[in-house]
Amino acid sequence: MWRNAHFKLWGGLAFFYLHNAQLVLEQRAAGSGATRSVFVLGRFNLLALAQRAVGPAQRAV
Repeated sequence: MWRNAHFKLWGGLAFFYLHNAQLVLEQRAAGSGATRSVFVLGRFNLLALAQRAVGPAQRAV
C-alpha cells in the first residue's frame, strides 16, 4: 500500500511540474512571436515526458 501511494504522489508531482513547464514555454513562445509548430512540438515533448513519468507508477499498481 505504501508503494502505491508513493507512486501516486510522484506521478501527481510530475504532472504538476510538467504542466507548469508547459505554461512557461507557451508564455515564452507567445512573447517571442513563435510559430504554431513550436507550440505543437513543445506540447508533444511534454506529453511524452508525462507519459514516461506516469508509466512506471501505473505498472506498479
